[in-house]
Amino acid sequence: MCGICGILDRSPRGIDLSTLKTMNERAAHRGPDDAGWWACVGGVPHPEPEALPGLAEAGLAHRRLAIIDLSPAGHQPMGSRDGRRWIVFNGEIYNHIELRADLEARGRTFRSRTDTEVVLEALDAWGLDCLGRFNGMWAFAVYDCREGSLLLARDRFGVKPLHYRGGPGRLAFASEIKQLLALPGPAPTLNMERAADFFLYGFSQHTPETFFEGILALPPGHLMTVSRSDLETGRFAPAPFWTPQPAPPLPAPEAVGAFGNLLSDAVRLRLRSDVPVGITLSGGLDSSCVAGFASRILEKERPRAFTVVFDDAGYSERPWVEAVLAHTGMEGTWIRPGASEMGTEWNDFVWHMEEPFRSLSHYSNWRVFRKIREYGVPVVLSGQGGDELLLGYERYRTPALNFELRRGRVPAVAREVLKARRNASMGLLRQAAYWIYFSFPGLRAARRRRMVRPYLRKEFYREYAPRHETLKTAMTWRNRRELQEKEFLRFQLQNLLHHEDRVSMASSIETRLPYLDYRLFEFILGQDLGLLLHDGWSKYILRRAAEGVIPDAVRWRRDKMGYDTPTGRLLSENRAAFLDLFRRHADDPILNSPRLARDFAAGRVDELILCSAVSYLSWRERFGLA
Repeated sequence: MCGICGILDRSPRGIDLSTLKTMNERAAHRGPDDAGWWACVGGVPHPEPEALPGLAEAGLAHRRLAIIDLSPAGHQPMGSRDGRRWIVFNGEIYNHIELRADLEARGRTFRSRTDTEVVLEALDAWGLDCLGRFNGMWAFAVYDCREGSLLLARDRFGVKPLHYRGGPGRLAFASEIKQLLALPGPAPTLNMERAADFFLYGFSQHTPETFFEGILALPPGHLMTVSRSDLETGRFAPAPFWTPQPAPPLPAPEAVGAFGNLLSDAVRLRLRSDVPVGITLSGGLDSSCVAGFASRILEKERPRAFTVVFDDAGYSERPWVEAVLAHTGMEGTWIRPGASEMGTEWNDFVWHMEEPFRSLSHYSNWRVFRKIREYGVPVVLSGQGGDELLLGYERYRTPALNFELRRGRVPAVAREVLKARRNASMGLLRQAAYWIYFSFPGLRAARRRRMVRPYLRKEFYREYAPRHETLKTAMTWRNRRELQEKEFLRFQLQNLLHHEDRVSMASSIETRLPYLDYRLFEFILGQDLGLLLHDGWSKYILRRAAEGVIPDAVRWRRDKMGYDTPTGRLLSENRAAFLDLFRRHADDPILNSPRLARDFAAGRVDELILCSAVSYLSWRERFGLA
């Protein structure tokens, strides 16, 4: 895991090497182990130039977090054997060992054990088709000195970030937005459309546009080739390289076995590392299964588990975590985020998050990763993505059962509703409320507008409130495949992955996500809904596959906590600082800050709205947005 950046510039001024170095230093937290830069002048590569012999048309820079092959052979930017192509790479290709063997069988030789070199050789051997062979998470750039062209590519689900900013004659890219803000030019401005989606409907990271006007994200599963002519015109066109292919459906017993084998293999691949590996364990089904499979694979040296706990009633899953630790023989570490710590870390936290957020669960993760790094563990496995893969959220029941009704499976739907009263802890009234709320976008939009209207400026509300196309898109699906592809590639998961990357890399930690193995996604897309929702149980196929892997008490848990954090309490315990924040921004063009301050002081603001407002104002202040 690393930080990357680069600049292409065909203007007479060329590239300012100091700007490239500043961009690279802003990602130092992503790669504390090594740094490198490279420039191309007149088609001739110049590794590590302190001064350029002429005007450079391309420059690459890299910060390294050493995970595989810790030797200097992993230094980047890395050149191909003939010096034609140069790469900066962020992420992991988990099946790099198998790909290396295939390439060696074709006569290729290697100078290192890194997966980065495998990517270079794979591109040379298979062209862009190599992307379909990779099992992993990645964001990389490859510059071709002969052609004067750039290739950008991002993994199927967008686990690793890649942003860019450009126009005629110039393009810059980077792992993080803050790196692009080092470029010379006007101060950044707020993207009002994104702010409207955020405050009115709670959406972020659902489009290539960011909160910063003019800074874009390369979409998940996309590549972008930039030729000399593309750079001259400033027209950059990302293109998809992957379309999910659902696996053939299997009978239930075979499907359970196949799923268990795939998940175990996904965990096995993500345990490949030359440095210590840990696990973030919440006590929920998803992370517990990752811990269970990992402990079976690493019997002699089980990874350490890290868990965040709060003393607040309803926010602790400690009994479940202790059961998993006892079952697996893993050692656990407990972390308690405190309000006083949040106050001292807040500005740094906002800087690393880069965009506004709605919940302080991200801060809990921030504290977890800081503690993990203190233990000298730079790689962790997480259960992120399990809910999206297996329809684990309660709200997914509504569209899933609607799909079944369209197929005429009325008795099956009725049985599922009745069984969910016990096995999903959802009474009939609650299920009815969920069905109404998540079936009608107009109703959901009206409720959201009613909640936030008192806290928005009248002019902003009048202009943006009538628009709810994004919400309608997020709630309209023809079938389960479309539902899951939208949740993975555009909505729910993209928001989670953005924050997971930022809080983990702030502490120089690589997070690996077994549930985001593309083989699992394609397998689940092809199976019957009854393997996900069955007799009221969610994630039924995982519960069955985990027999003997985790304690039955955890495997058949009926409650679901999610990753809860006492957001309201943490904000209230820093009330004075945040009231002062509202006072400093009394004239904000979006928020009615005086009204927010009054209701916050009186304890009348919904905690998600409050967190959204506080994070947005802090973000504007921290990044100096006009």
